[in-house]
Amino acid sequence: GRRERELQAKFQHAINEAEALRCTEAAATAEQARLTATNGRLLAERQGLLAERRRLQDCLQQLRGNIRVVCRVRPMTGLDSSLDSQNPGGGTVRVVGPVKPYGIGLELCAPRSA
Repeated sequence: GRRERELQAKFQHAINEAEALRCTEAAATAEQARLTATNGRLLAERQGLLAERRRLQDCLQQLRGNIRVVCRVRPMTGLDSSLDSQNPGGGTVRVVGPVKPYGIGLELCAPRSA
């Protein structure tokens, strides 16, 4: 009678829960497959972007290494300059202007006759 109906209702409830869990498991498995595929695609894209970054960084380093600035500085009033033929290997120029003074390092100095 009554006990049998209760057990049958509990059994049906357990069957319904099992079916819901199977559906949830199938959805979770499908989501896992989708996420795994997305992860693989993103990893491959990341590798490509890292390679592009390395290529651009190498290009930038090459450009930085190849840029040279040439300027000619003439003494303002005929005062002796510390940069002359006696110091052909380089030196420092002190620039004084309306802002604040600063020094510029030089790799090579040409003689005054240049």
